[in-house]
Amino acid sequence: MSLEYITKVLRVEVNSTQKLLLIVLANYSDEFGCSYPSHKKLTELTGLSLTAIKDNLKKLRDMGHIEWDQRKNTSNYYKILGGSADAYGGSGGGYNTKAYTKNEFILDIDLINEIFKSKCDQAFYVHSQNAHKYVVPYKKLKEIAKSKKGYVSPKTGRKIDFTSNDFWEAYFEIANSEGHKKWIRSFWNGKPTLGTMLGINQFDAIIERRHG
Repeated sequence: MSLEYITKVLRVEVNSTQKLLLIVLANYSDEFGCSYPSHKKLTELTGLSLTAIKDNLKKLRDMGHIEWDQRKNTSNYYKILGGSADAYGGSGGGYNTKAYTKNEFILDIDLINEIFKSKCDQAFYVHSQNAHKYVVPYKKLKEIAKSKKGYVSPKTGRKIDFTSNDFWEAYFEIANSEGHKKWIRSFWNGKPTLGTMLGINQFDAIIERRHG
């Protein structure tokens, strides 16, 4: 349960059916606002019909309050948008879907994943729709970004801006270079994932290539 997300969705201006769905999703969500209750579970918890569940989930998605990834032979993977405290604009706490795209210290993991997939060759790297499988290395990078020192470029001596799209595009361009792929092949078995590339050893190696 995420009390933060429950508090946030209670403030959203939607009809009672849609708010009930948001509350159930928030009740099942992790700290990133992600959950995966099945349609059957949602009907059991809300008392709504399957048609009402599907229709109102689509409406919530169209309004920008949620999104989801479809997973094969299992439930959808839902995400409540704009859930972290710094993703809400103003003192009233209303949803700000533009602010959702970044948080204070590091670019949203879904956006990082999209850049990763756009820059890195799928023949070499694993492309996953579910970026939240890789939250452990992501959270470690976030902790570095949050620290007083931050992550300092060995070349310029300045902090690296983890919230910048340009930084992550350059980062994954280096990751996709033949030189870096050759280096990974020398010790890595299998296809690297986003989680691999967010690991601190890989991060250090790419930063040295790009900024060192």
